[in-house]
Amino acid sequence: MFTLKSRPLKNSILKFLTIFVITIFGAILLWNANRSYIYPMKVSIEMKNGQDDLCQLLYDCGQGYRGEQFISETYWRSQNFKTISFNLPAGKIKNLRIDPATSSESYQIRQIKIEVGNQSETYIGGEILDHFKLFNLTQADSATTGYLALKQINSPDGQLIGLDQIDKKFILVDHEAKKSALLFIILTYLTIVSIIIFAEKKVAAITQTLIMDFHGKISYVIL
Repeated sequence: MFTLKSRPLKNSILKFLTIFVITIFGAILLWNANRSYIYPMKVSIEMKNGQDDLCQLLYDCGQGYRGEQFISETYWRSQNFKTISFNLPAGKIKNLRIDPATSSESYQIRQIKIEVGNQSETYIGGEILDHFKLFNLTQADSATTGYLALKQINSPDGQLIGLDQIDKKFILVDHEAKKSALLFIILTYLTIVSIIIFAEKKVAAITQTLIMDFHGKISYVIL
């Protein structure tokens, strides 16, 4: 007589492991999909400085300005305006802070441009003060010249702190593409799991039918 006592257990363990691996893989795909449809962000600062210095861009993702959330770019002295560009990492950024220099006492900023995907905002000269608050900085002269002349006060830690909430001013995520991708991943996952569960039951039923038919034929021959 045939015995299949260990086969159901092995099949159940194999099925569980297969579903577990597929679940982990699906979770990774979902995590990647959440990040893949965030539009790239770029910030450009057109400025002029009479000495070599360092410009820093800090970004707030909801927990304030943290030490590890910044990008630095070194620039060289120039009598002409030069553009310093920052490509920000993927994430739901809420606000920006610009530290134009670390040691220079004065410098000029002609414009600040923020790009999110195909969206962009450009602030020129005095418009910058409508979107950024000065900290440890003062305006050196009138901004009607087309650029913003700044001078450090109190300490060399001059800052332009963003007044606009980035995630309110720009669309940061391609929601339609993200929704379609998530729906496809979830439906594919459910389909594969259903096939594993129900196909295993169907195969077991067919196997049991064949075994019973085989037993019946053997019994008939013996009789």
